[in-house]
Amino acid sequence: MSTPEPPTPPIGFPVPRRRYPVVPVVLAAIVGLVLGAGVVGLWWSLSADSDDGAGADAAAACAAVARTPRFTEIKDVTLPSVRRLAAASELMAVAAEADAAYRAPAEALDNIQQRIQNLDLGREFNQELDKVTDLCADV
Repeated sequence: MSTPEPPTPPIGFPVPRRRYPVVPVVLAAIVGLVLGAGVVGLWWSLSADSDDGAGADAAAACAAVARTPRFTEIKDVTLPSVRRLAAASELMAVAAEADAAYRAPAEALDNIQQRIQNLDLGREFNQELDKVTDLCADV
């Protein structure tokens, strides 16, 4: 006994397909995307700090410089101090890109970074650090 084979549809007749409405689905997706972006934008603008971004970056950089001890010899250099000055330099560079008023302390911190890389930690290094501290008084 053999199993009967299912009947084949006649040739020339299309197999019925279920059609989904494409246009309403696409429009609903676009509307959802626009509304979602609007809600995220509104939430972002309402949750943002009222403080100026450049000013906050410059203030954070100056706070890091204030916590950094002066170096008199190479043995006084610690990794946390070097990292703190590197972070301060980057923050001040970002602040200077946003506001030209922070360009002078950014350049002074860049000079400090170059002195650290060259292990030039003499009297001029501390003078540069004092210069940044003085410039930070205006921030």
